[in-house]
Amino acid sequence: MKKEEIIIYLKEEEIRKIVEKIKYLSFGDLKKRTHYEISILGKDTNEKLLADYFNRFDKIKMINFRKRLTGYNNYDFFYVREDGTYIIYSINIEKNPPELINAIPINRNFEKFRDYILKKHKKLF
Repeated sequence: MKKEEIIIYLKEEEIRKIVEKIKYLSFGDLKKRTHYEISILGKDTNEKLLADYFNRFDKIKMINFRKRLTGYNNYDFFYVREDGTYIIYSINIEKNPPELINAIPINRNFEKFRDYILKKHKKLF
C-alpha cells in the first residue's frame, strides 16, 4: 500500500518561494471547504483570529506539502504567534480559487513541535 508523501520546508528561502503563491490572497479570497466549516463550528474556533492572521506571511516558520493518494494535494502553513503557539492553515493552492481545507489555532509551543518533527522525521525535509 502506498502512503501519502510529505515534504517539510523550514528554510526561509524555500518558505518565501511557496508564500509567493499565496501573497496576493486575502482570507476572504479562499474558498472554504465543508471540512473547514465543520471544524470551525466543532472546535468553536475564532474565525476573526484566523482572518486577521492570514496575511501575516512573515510569521510562517514551516510549511508541509502533502501529496495525497487521491491526488488532492495541499500545503500546511505554520504561522507562529507572539506567545509561541501557532496556527495551521491547510490550503490547496492548485485550485482556482485556492481552497481552505482547514485552519486551526494550536495552543502548544511551536518550537517544541518543530524540534519533535526534526528529530522524528529527518527524511521529510
